[in-house]
Amino acid sequence: MVTSSGQPSDVTSNVTSSVSDTVTEEEQPEVVEEGLDPSELMASAVSHTLEVQHKGKKWSFEYRDLNWSEKYKCIDSAQDWQEGEFKFSLSKYYLNALETMIIESPIRPFTATTIGNLDTSVVAQLISVVPPPSDDTATAIKKV
Repeated sequence: MVTSSGQPSDVTSNVTSSVSDTVTEEEQPEVVEEGLDPSELMASAVSHTLEVQHKGKKWSFEYRDLNWSEKYKCIDSAQDWQEGEFKFSLSKYYLNALETMIIESPIRPFTATTIGNLDTSVVAQLISVVPPPSDDTATAIKKV
């Protein structure tokens, strides 16, 4: 090999390339099966168990997911008309959602009043299963 100065060079190039390295595997489009059973579109009625830990003990709460209609009823009932505009109350939303979602509880009756009297750490664990009131799905749908 000759360098740019015209002097011979002892450096050799040992470059090898593999065809598999340079050719990327084409991604296969995901085949989506056609839906035939409309009941699959409905919200699940399956219940879940949330174990809340407090003061070294565990407490079991059985709950179910909110369906679309229930979630928006909770959002609507958390709004008040004040001074010529709607004001949204996050605490009302969570109270309404928990009252709707909790099926079985160590606390009876499970109402907004009893929820309001719970320790803050207990409520924090309970609201972890509540869907957030804001919904980005409308934005995501518009992008599709």
